Amino acid sequence: MTRDDSIVECTGVRYSYLSPADDSPVLRDLDLSVTRGAIVALVGPSGSGKSTLLRLLGCLDRADAGEVRVSGVDTTTASARRRGKLRRHRVGYVRQNPADNLIDHMTVEQHFDMAVAMSRSRVKPRRLLEQLGLAALASHRPRQLSGGEQQRVAIGFAALGRSDLLLLDEPTGQLDHRVGEQVLDTLETLRDSGLTIMVSTHDPLTAQRADLTHRLNEGRVTR
Repeated sequence: MTRDDSIVECTGVRYSYLSPADDSPVLRDLDLSVTRGAIVALVGPSGSGKSTLLRLLGCLDRADAGEVRVSGVDTTTASARRRGKLRRHRVGYVRQNPADNLIDHMTVEQHFDMAVAMSRSRVKPRRLLEQLGLAALASHRPRQLSGGEQQRVAIGFAALGRSDLLLLDEPTGQLDHRVGEQVLDTLETLRDSGLTIMVSTHDPLTAQRADLTHRLNEGRVTR
C-alpha cells in the first residue's frame, strides 16, 4: 500500500490527556494505515484509545508525538488554519450522543443547507436527504425526531461537503438493534458515494458489517 492509496496514516503516535511527558499515555507508539473507500471499525476495551484516535484524526486534538496524516496532511505539524480547512472540506466527525451533533432550533433541511454553505460544497442537500431516507423529516427539528432519526441526521450533517473521511464515535451505542441496522445502512450508502468511514464501537453488529476491523489495546493497534 502506498500513501496515495491511504486516507489515514498514523506512525508512532503518542497522546496523553495529562502531559506529553506522562508515563501512561492513552496512545503509545500507535501505527495504523487505512485505505480509501471502506467502513473501518475500531474495536477494543474501554480505555484502549478508540475515541482518542478519532479525535486526533478529526483535528479536535493534536498528537504529542509521531505523525497523524489525514488526506495527505500531517495534522501533528499543520497550522491551525490548515487543520480548520481539513475539518470543513474533508473530514466529518459525529459524537456519540446524537443530540450533541444537532442544533435545537434548526430543521433537518436547515442543518443540511448550513453544512453545504459552510463547506462551500456543490452537493445538493435534498438529494442526500432522499438517499438517507430523511426527506419526509426535512421540516422536523431534533426534538421531534427519535434517537435513530437524530443519528441519521447527524451523520448526514457531518458528511455533507466532506469529500474524504467520516468519523463516528459509537454510532449505534444508544440504539436498539433495528434502528442500529438503519444507521449502518446509512453508513453503507455514504461509503458507496465515496466516503471512507471509521467508527469506534463495542457493538458486534457494527464490527460485523464493517469492511475492515482494527483492534486497539492499551493504546496500540494489535491487529
